[in-house]
Amino acid sequence: PPPLLYGSLDRNRNQDVLLQDSRKLIQGTYCVLEHVLPAYDIPVAGDQLCVLLGFWTTNRTVEGGFQRSKQAQYWRDWTGTSSLYKNLSRQKNVEVLKVEFLESHKPSSGAVFQYLVLMFLQVTSNRGKISVLDTVSRFRVGNMSGYVTVYASP
Repeated sequence: PPPLLYGSLDRNRNQDVLLQDSRKLIQGTYCVLEHVLPAYDIPVAGDQLCVLLGFWTTNRTVEGGFQRSKQAQYWRDWTGTSSLYKNLSRQKNVEVLKVEFLESHKPSSGAVFQYLVLMFLQVTSNRGKISVLDTVSRFRVGNMSGYVTVYASP
């Protein structure tokens, strides 16, 4: 995976380092349900970032299958993606390249996120990176009910 730019923030803005023995690898398979692209082409410039939002839900399985809920239809609202997208789009030196909404294909553990949102960004300055981190941090404090992190491409 790409290097971690900012880490996972809990409600108290802590970024504790886990001991090697306490780490557990959990993998999942996801399918893209929907993606959002800008209305115009964005020339490649600057650094690429990815905001990852992860969500667990309680409506997991029905008769050994996966219940497709209305949550998948209204994902832009309940995930907060609409407001985060608008706030990031207003930032100078930041372009939103693509947004993807993914659903877990075969949930094998309650610890795997059922839904993911990946927001791919392009920033053309250090000020743009700081702006992204500030916007994502404010989003987390204001209305985030899942997991959020920002990754940078190598």
